[in-house]
Amino acid sequence: MEREFGASWRVSAGYTGARSVHLWVHGLPNINKWEGWPNNPTGPKFFPAISGTNRINPAWSSIRYQHPQGNSFYHGLALSTQKRISQGSQLQLSYTYSKNIDESAALTGGEFAENQRNIYQSWDRHLNRSLSSNDIRNNVAANFSYEPQVGDDLSGVAKYLASGWQLNGIVSVRDGVPVSVVDTPVRAQRDRLGENAGLRVDLIPNGDTNPVNGGPDRYYDPAQFTPSRLGFLGNIGRNTLIAPGNATVDLSLFKNLPITESSRVQFRAEFFNAFNRVNFGYPDASPFLSDGSRDANAGRITDTRGSARQIQFGLKYEF
Repeated sequence: MEREFGASWRVSAGYTGARSVHLWVHGLPNINKWEGWPNNPTGPKFFPAISGTNRINPAWSSIRYQHPQGNSFYHGLALSTQKRISQGSQLQLSYTYSKNIDESAALTGGEFAENQRNIYQSWDRHLNRSLSSNDIRNNVAANFSYEPQVGDDLSGVAKYLASGWQLNGIVSVRDGVPVSVVDTPVRAQRDRLGENAGLRVDLIPNGDTNPVNGGPDRYYDPAQFTPSRLGFLGNIGRNTLIAPGNATVDLSLFKNLPITESSRVQFRAEFFNAFNRVNFGYPDASPFLSDGSRDANAGRITDTRGSARQIQFGLKYEF
């Protein structure tokens, strides 16, 4: 839907929905047999203690395979307003509220925090249905340009200095992406399951699946989680913890200096991340060490996304 107001303003609203099937996913199918194999229990699967191998296919050890079994669902509401250039200014603002659900990230991982290649739940694909690793709930983007209408009543050097200025800006603010809180299984757990990757932790009774504190030292509360129970897969869902969001402001200042009627020189000063905002990276989402003890680095953020403030100058001749 779109509506215009006056000669300059326009607002719009739109919905986007998408459904994808047969997406390639990666799994670890040759785990140890669970109690009651090959039937599925009504509750969580339990892997009993064993002596020797108990894999589903005893002729093989670990098997990693890719197959087109994944699904995804996207719903998005987009709102925008635009002011066409008038009186030396133009503005565009857009806001998107969306939800993206899938069962695995891309096979290669890319820039996501999820280690999607190591998945215990090949036999329980429904346990992986959750927020996608590229789900961004709120996303705001804006840009503007302003040319002061001054100097027309001046002449000579005063007009040359006062006119020809242009201020531009791009603003981007968005929520963080989801991250899975994962377990580092002790040896006894690895022996029972037959694999050593992709295991998630348990949530304490009435715990918070997204216990964000904020800040880089202890971004989330690791006390909300306990190691997975021996012989079980861990009861917390995939991608429940939301990582820090991102916000940047880029500004530029132009000065146009006319040379002739058909040529001019443009001076450009550009400021990327103009306010030098720190955008934190992903937190350490492994609360426990391999011996089952708590990791003192759990929740700590040791890197950033994007660069610090950068300033560059340029000179352009247009003819």
